[in-house]
Amino acid sequence: MSEELKPCPFCGGKATIEKCSQSEGMDGNHSIWIVHCIICSARITVSADNFYGIIPFTKEEAIAIWNTRI
Repeated sequence: MSEELKPCPFCGGKATIEKCSQSEGMDGNHSIWIVHCIICSARITVSADNFYGIIPFTKEEAIAIWNTRI
């Protein structure tokens, strides 16, 4: 169920998704999904793993969040 990313809601530019490591100081690193526009740099970030009890999101869920137009 891999959805395609919709264009940026602000400028209509192409969006990309990547999984990155985010540093939390001495507590270590955890993974996040970053969806961002390559034109205007609009972006969302959501957790990709269960770091300190944060609910993780799948890649498909991160795409669905970006694609939601409110």
